[in-house]
Amino acid sequence: MQSITIIPNSFSGFLNQTSHEEKLKQKLNQFGLNPIDWSLNFYQKNYALITNTEENDFQFIGKINAAKTNWEFIQLFNI
Repeated sequence: MQSITIIPNSFSGFLNQTSHEEKLKQKLNQFGLNPIDWSLNFYQKNYALITNTEENDFQFIGKINAAKTNWEFIQLFNI
């Protein structure tokens, strides 16, 4: 017997977003940042605030490409 999982439309977008978020977190390695130490907060369509999980005032701002698969740039964010 096969098991069938049905995901409501309201959740399918969330799952895709989570997948994009995980991919983007892993790509922080290319900037010398350990993905485990950082959290992402998304703004507008293609920007994210990258915050250190131990030091909340240590942040970067990053621009995400249109496909939401890679960083166009990351720069230090000063408050």
